Amino acid sequence: MSTTEEVRRNRQDERSASTRSQLMTLGLELMVKTGYAGTSIRDILSRSGLTIGAFYHHFASKEDFFLSLLEKVTSGGSWGLTQAESSSTLEEAFQKVAYPGRKGGQQDVWQSVFVEVAQATNDDPEYRARLAALYRAWVDDLAGWVAVNQRRGLVRDDQSAETLAALVFAALQGEVLMRKIFGPDSREIDEAVLRILRP
Repeated sequence: MSTTEEVRRNRQDERSASTRSQLMTLGLELMVKTGYAGTSIRDILSRSGLTIGAFYHHFASKEDFFLSLLEKVTSGGSWGLTQAESSSTLEEAFQKVAYPGRKGGQQDVWQSVFVEVAQATNDDPEYRARLAALYRAWVDDLAGWVAVNQRRGLVRDDQSAETLAALVFAALQGEVLMRKIFGPDSREIDEAVLRILRP
């Protein structure tokens, strides 16, 4: 490949990466505001000025796009392991994990989007496998948080960190549903989660 061709290829790659990043950024902004069902490809494209072809160059479908967003958000870890080590009580450690996402409803958004995408992709084995990998990553990350707090004596150690993490994750998913139905008071769910974890 000649130098001119390499330069041209690099520019194309940079433009392509920039386009994908722009789509992801706008999709993320809209999803936080309107959720999965309330965000359309058309909404994203009208805000970006990009074409439908640009979208489909990067993503096979709306479901693929939102799974890519969830994968991007998940890749950084989300359970605040370093914050866990600075807490003196289980309640404080849990608040540091659960409450930052609750401000502005972002925790609800991610958990709701996860459920909505799961429903929309129920019949597609490839998408279900990607969702299963996301779930596993979240529970593994949460298990790390649980293990840190087990070593510190804040969380019971008669169950594995993985088992407790799966129970806590299920409770937090249930909390999202309960808050959608009954309102923002989540004290009962928080207390249930703490009962699951307490030594």
